[in-house]
Amino acid sequence: MSMYIETYDADVVSVHPAPCPICGPTSREPYESEPTVDLLEDQSATRGSSVTLGVSYHSTSPVTITWSVDGTVIARQADRISHGQTQLTIRRFDNKHHRKRFSVEVVDRRGRRQGTSCILTMRYC
Repeated sequence: MSMYIETYDADVVSVHPAPCPICGPTSREPYESEPTVDLLEDQSATRGSSVTLGVSYHSTSPVTITWSVDGTVIARQADRISHGQTQLTIRRFDNKHHRKRFSVEVVDRRGRRQGTSCILTMRYC
């Protein structure tokens, strides 16, 4: 049996307690679950407005976060921490973004992926 402890610099360490007197020593790998990501929701915005897309994520190991628009990578962030929030801000939404699919993907150190996407459309007043 092992436990994860987060240190102040966000490194994850494994701590092995003394062997159980009944079961004896164990040799299992520490359990690492797949990353989880909250869902992005479809949005609409007026021309010239600022739009922020954001999600919360969690993983038991450090992750890399990738933002894409219509399948083209626009931002990549190698993150040492295993949980938190990530945001993408579009400072000026205009005609070139009439209707686009924005997506975010979280990949842990074992290559396990979780992602979500949304459609951002132009709203005409």
